[in-house]
Amino acid sequence: MSSVQHHELQEIADHAMASIADQLLLPQSHYIDVLLDLLVAAPSPIVRSAIADRLREIRFVSMVTTDEVCADLYGIVAISDFSDAASDDLAWAEQALMCDCTTCVAALNAEQGRSSCSEVHAEGAQAMFADTNTQHRTSTTRNTNAVDRATRRDIDCQARASEFLTDLIGSPPENLLWDDTYHLQGHSQLHGRELVVIAPRDEHHQTVVLTAEDWDAIRRATTDQRRDLLDTCAIADHEQLVAVMATTTTPRTA
Repeated sequence: MSSVQHHELQEIADHAMASIADQLLLPQSHYIDVLLDLLVAAPSPIVRSAIADRLREIRFVSMVTTDEVCADLYGIVAISDFSDAASDDLAWAEQALMCDCTTCVAALNAEQGRSSCSEVHAEGAQAMFADTNTQHRTSTTRNTNAVDRATRRDIDCQARASEFLTDLIGSPPENLLWDDTYHLQGHSQLHGRELVVIAPRDEHHQTVVLTAEDWDAIRRATTDQRRDLLDTCAIADHEQLVAVMATTTTPRTA
C-alpha cells in the first residue's frame, strides 16, 4: 500500500468520525457505505480482509453505536499502517518496536516470517483489529486519540525524537539524518559511534534510541528475545548514554 493510498484511507476514516461526533447511533446502511469507501481505498489484502469481516459482522443489525464505529475505523487505520510498514524489511521499527502490547509483539513475529508465510500477516492483522477495538471501546479518549494520531506528520514525529535526543546528549545532535524510505528511523553519530533513533508515531509511544550494534542484534533476535533486548538496550537518559558510549561495540544481552 502506497503512502498516498494510506493517507486517503485515513481521510475517509477521519471524515466519517467527524460527521458522527454528535451522534450515539449510526444506521447500518450509513456505516456500510463508509466501510465500502474504505474497501475501495485499501488495496492491501490484509486491510480488505479486516473490512470484509466487519461487513459480515454487521449484516443483521439495524444500528451501530458510534463508539463502536470509531473503534472500528481506528483499528482499520492501524492495520493499514501496519500493512504499509510490513512491506519493507525495516519498517516494522516504526510501529511494533516501541510498544509493549501483545499486538505489536505479534506484528514483530509476522514480520519475521513474512517471506515464508503470508497468512501470518492476515492473522496478525485480525488480532490487531480485535485488540485495537477492545482497547478503544474501553477508552473515554478514543476519538481524541484517533484524530491526534491521524494528523501527526512525519516531520512532527521527527521533531519530537530530535528533542528527546538533544536532552539525552545534552546538546543538539549535529548530524541527525532521517531515512528517505523509513521516515521515522534516524541515524546520528556521537563520538564515533552510530546511534539509531526511532521516532514515536503518537503520544502513546516514546522515542527509542539504540546503538547500531544493539539495533542489529534486536533485528536478528527471535520474537521472544526482542522485548527483553529492547528493554535492556534502549537508552533512556544521559547517564545511561555515557555508560553505553564507554563500553565496547559488542551488542548487549538481555
